[in-house]
Amino acid sequence: MNIDGQPVAVCFVSNMGYLQHFCAALVSFLKVNQGSHEIFLFNEDISSQTIVVLQKMVERESPHSILIDQKLDTSRLPKFSGYWEKLGVQVFHRLLIAEELPKRFNYALYLDADIIFQNAIQFEGLPLSEFSVFAVRDTISHILAPKRGLEKYFNAGIMLLNVARWRELDAVNRLLTHTPKVTRFAEQELLNEVFADDWHELPQRFNYAANRLMFNGLRYRMSNGEKPVIIHFLGGVKPWKYWVRGSFLYWKYVWQTPFKGSILRAPKTVLNSLVHLLKKLF
Repeated sequence: MNIDGQPVAVCFVSNMGYLQHFCAALVSFLKVNQGSHEIFLFNEDISSQTIVVLQKMVERESPHSILIDQKLDTSRLPKFSGYWEKLGVQVFHRLLIAEELPKRFNYALYLDADIIFQNAIQFEGLPLSEFSVFAVRDTISHILAPKRGLEKYFNAGIMLLNVARWRELDAVNRLLTHTPKVTRFAEQELLNEVFADDWHELPQRFNYAANRLMFNGLRYRMSNGEKPVIIHFLGGVKPWKYWVRGSFLYWKYVWQTPFKGSILRAPKTVLNSLVHLLKKLF
């Protein structure tokens, strides 16, 4: 993957418990984004044997792409305890990307594992040298931003990062030493406050909330009729727990991973959704 002729590192964060969802996201990325990619899997606990299985999966889907097992030194994350632990310290791993990536990369595309690609991703006409972060405004930015004294608030699930600029500004250290006004959304709070005036807004199609999808002609569309690039299963209502908008796409890609056997659990997500609906009604 390249942008303005420079290589872009494709970065995911996962652990063993989230590996199935990472695989579905990765296969969907490779299916719609042709070409060669260097994909970095930032993790602490994924075994070398499992990495080999994942690398074979990548080779099958995209022969010119490679998956790199990037083990993290998380000794710099001791402050994230207490409340933060509810979400898992792995959510803070993305803060370390700029330091952990090889210096030959000036740009990185960070992707959450609870996503599905529906279209190829292309960045055009961005002021790349002027900002550290390129992201989509959060769907409830109008609620979150004022409470934090910000003009606008971005969702940190999909970000194009100018990691060269991060290094120049010592951004990792600034993030790790910053104390946010609110801790509700963990690392997202840190990113929004530290980069309050240093991020550029991307179109909604690059990070579209699954619960806002429209089903039109057997295809998922945005509310304006466009096809989203990335569908993001935000919040706690995930397709591996409930049958939600976009669930079909999630299970379609799970079927193409080493976890295809877990598709047998899909009917249970339908049951969970029915039970959830009945609880709301009664």
